Amino acid sequence: MGSVLPNKDTSSVPENGATEAKSWVPTQDFAAGIALLALGGFALYQGASLPAGSLNAVGPGLLPRGLAFGIVFMGVLIILLDFTRPGEQLGFVNLRPPIFIFAALMAFALTIKPLGLLGAVPITVGLAGFASAETQWREIVVLAAVLTVACIAVFGYLLTLSIPVGPSGSAAAFAALWK
Repeated sequence: MGSVLPNKDTSSVPENGATEAKSWVPTQDFAAGIALLALGGFALYQGASLPAGSLNAVGPGLLPRGLAFGIVFMGVLIILLDFTRPGEQLGFVNLRPPIFIFAALMAFALTIKPLGLLGAVPITVGLAGFASAETQWREIVVLAAVLTVACIAVFGYLLTLSIPVGPSGSAAAFAALWK
């Protein structure tokens, strides 16, 4: 009695019979799972000192802890699914968008008090516009003007927040605009 062996595909085996070692490049799903694990772990670490309480007496740490466990669970699930169905390999990562968006957020935080909305919003929009190589300077100027007016109207008139409009930094001068 002969044994039946499955057919082996030898088209990828080199002529000398040696097998090639595959380089392991992580997939996009695996990298996303690791990022979620790191984010969830960081949130659990930061919220460890907050008391969770119970469902009858909810503490300040219950929601953050629950969300962090959910993020960790999703990270593990994505990694496990990646082992069953590998996705696209991780390729070139364009760092231009996150760098300019982060710079825009920091610029807004640093300029809102000394320059007010009239200075902070255009600077923020201008820096965020550099995140895409396809953005044209005319689009940035128009968007900055529209958003500056909209921010002044929404935050000053509709919500009546004490955010400075101009470099004076005076909330009273801002409120006087709408009276």
